Amino acid sequence: MDYNKPVFQKFATISQLPSLPGVLLKLIQTCNQDTSNMTDVSGIVETDPSLSSRILRLVNSAQYAIPFKVENMHQAVKLIGMSTIKNLALCASIHEVFRNTRKDAGFDLKAFWWHSLLCGLLAKRLAETSRYEKPEEAFLCGLLHDIGKLVLWTCFGDNYTQIISDSKNQ
Repeated sequence: MDYNKPVFQKFATISQLPSLPGVLLKLIQTCNQDTSNMTDVSGIVETDPSLSSRILRLVNSAQYAIPFKVENMHQAVKLIGMSTIKNLALCASIHEVFRNTRKDAGFDLKAFWWHSLLCGLLAKRLAETSRYEKPEEAFLCGLLHDIGKLVLWTCFGDNYTQIISDSKNQ
């Protein structure tokens, strides 16, 4: 790796970063509009069967402790809200985008996502405890706080893992 070349110049030449799905971008745009409603949001998510399935699996998990099975996206949006659905969709989409990246002993993708999820949950709990009015926003911030590591690993691969390995004891 040429350490003399500025990092930003290296980023400018990268073409291998995956892009987020169009469904997610449309969902974010819709959720950020004051005129959007649950039907709009559920309709967008339902256009992506994989995303719908992942969100329903998450909503029906022990984390939400809903006493009955949520069977459709409109019901999920109604129960947990548009903001939470947007964040779940973002999490699922980011995970899906980076899921098929190369396997590397120097970067544990599963541990990365687990750490990110725990940070998101902790940030949300802190926001709720401090009565911050947007705990889902805090969740998203906690979840994405280390996303740069994923970008660096995706873009610089072996060089990034070598730097991490070299600096473990420092």
